[in-house]
Amino acid sequence: MGLRDTRNGSNLTYLSIFGGKIVQQWKKKPEPDTLPLGKKLHERINANDDTVYYIEYDAVEGLLTKAVLDTEGKYGDKINLTLTDMGEDYLLSFPIESSYANTFFNKLDNLDINESISFQPYSFEDDSGKKRSGFALYQDSEKIPNVYTREDPKDLPELKVTTKRGKTTYDSTERDNFFYEKFMKLIKQVHGAEVKETKLDTSTSSNDATEDDLPF
Repeated sequence: MGLRDTRNGSNLTYLSIFGGKIVQQWKKKPEPDTLPLGKKLHERINANDDTVYYIEYDAVEGLLTKAVLDTEGKYGDKINLTLTDMGEDYLLSFPIESSYANTFFNKLDNLDINESISFQPYSFEDDSGKKRSGFALYQDSEKIPNVYTREDPKDLPELKVTTKRGKTTYDSTERDNFFYEKFMKLIKQVHGAEVKETKLDTSTSSNDATEDDLPF
């Protein structure tokens, strides 16, 4: 339920994902007695060369009460999901250009938004050394399956693959817009209101769009 062992003075806890874990982060080192019991404080240098402090959780669980596409941030568009559990609100944020977003989108049509959802991120290297990351989602202790699979991709648009001067690139624009429209429908379901739809130009033009970025 919610975040295990969490303890804070506000009813909104901001969360992100790092290293396959749900993390609660601070820019200023918190006092030890303000941390949840039994939680170890970690620190790291972020992309801006700033020291940040954080604690880790395996999962966050709650009823999805708000869903937003944040396009105002300095570091790219993000998905913000508010999960509510026992009077506490948890805002889980992750980039729309990520494997976490892809796995979330791939399970949307199998989710019951009227039931609590458990988000359990993962990140590991497979036997070939390729990094795999994403979400395992659970409802009523049952793992939510993917809607689209390699064996049955249904109507999921294919990546457009091109090779130029020996370099392979991938264009994911059609797939990104496909998932974007599904996320807009989720917002309407959660908020019960019409949402103005626009298209995102999120095409990928590098070798980074590998098989790990596929939703299955």
